Amino acid sequence: MKKTLMLLFTLVFVLPLSACSSGSVSSINTVITKKNLNTWQQLTAQLPVVQANKEGSNQGFTIADSIGKESVIEGTVYNLKKLNVKANHAHTRVSVHVDKVINGDKNLQNKVIDLVFDGGITTTNSWYKNKNQTREADHHIMVEYNQNKLPKIGSKVVVEVNPVDLNDESGNLELLRQNKMDLNKTYNWQALGANYSF
Repeated sequence: MKKTLMLLFTLVFVLPLSACSSGSVSSINTVITKKNLNTWQQLTAQLPVVQANKEGSNQGFTIADSIGKESVIEGTVYNLKKLNVKANHAHTRVSVHVDKVINGDKNLQNKVIDLVFDGGITTTNSWYKNKNQTREADHHIMVEYNQNKLPKIGSKVVVEVNPVDLNDESGNLELLRQNKMDLNKTYNWQALGANYSF
């Protein structure tokens, strides 16, 4: 009889609590994602938009083409953050929750990783430095690259990801370090019709 009562107690009280706790984690993630979206929208809502062409070629691929590559993930964009970058550039830190590993490193499942996208918030003095520009008061602008659009917070992405090359001598690692990005969580990425490597 005691065993039956204990089992009933477990079913009646413990299972609903565990269901609530897993639901609350999901709710917190949704709440944080919405908060991040509101913050980004407030930062960018009033900014003038500058359209830019991405230099170089983009080599898109399909999921079928990606088999044998490092890792292919499906994820949800969790946050966007402005990066401090050198003149004539604009980049954004894109944090992605890995919902599913389609191919490759299964340890990425359910982790939040960082990707660097072209485009984002910068200033007119930085963006137009050493270019023929009409002088105006320095102010923030939103740079949008025609070929690599920034994803929206809450949207889904499917990308190939590769760990950042820690022997890269191009200066990109220095930029990541200056922005205090965790190199173990930061990945080069490639997606349909667009790619970007750091």
